[in-house]
Amino acid sequence: MISRLQHTCGVTDLALNWFVSYFAARSISVRRCGISSALTPCDYGVPQGSALGPLCFNLYVAPLSCVIGSFGVRHHQYADDTQMYIVASKSDLKANIDTLEKCTAAVHLWLLHNGLQLNPSKSEVIQFTAGRGREQVDDVSSLQVSDAATQPSPTIKLSASH
Repeated sequence: MISRLQHTCGVTDLALNWFVSYFAARSISVRRCGISSALTPCDYGVPQGSALGPLCFNLYVAPLSCVIGSFGVRHHQYADDTQMYIVASKSDLKANIDTLEKCTAAVHLWLLHNGLQLNPSKSEVIQFTAGRGREQVDDVSSLQVSDAATQPSPTIKLSASH
């Protein structure tokens, strides 16, 4: 996180030192039914429920936008949700689906290299077609997400923040 803040976001000097102290020498414990576990050093992440947690996560995953953009794929990111989408006609649907699958594979690899995961079981695919253009587009049969064939769904879930 410190490297990302410094090299990607340009945070330096006093502000960087503040983040270093914020992330340094932390410990966690679990409390249940009034009983607390022993303190355990916490070398990763931000304090659960902290005000800076969402901001830090967004800064950490910001480079993912460049990975997706390098494929010419449009996308939106909010917290840990990323939506990628393409516009395609019947003549270029297969090529665009191939690009989207390659982009998804690159996203998966980037996440792995940065200590995060892509969960194929939470990945969803939906296809929108204009009513009058229905006969001009083939249906998408599936999309490969992390070596799992994901079938298109008639509905998808979006978090309340979208």
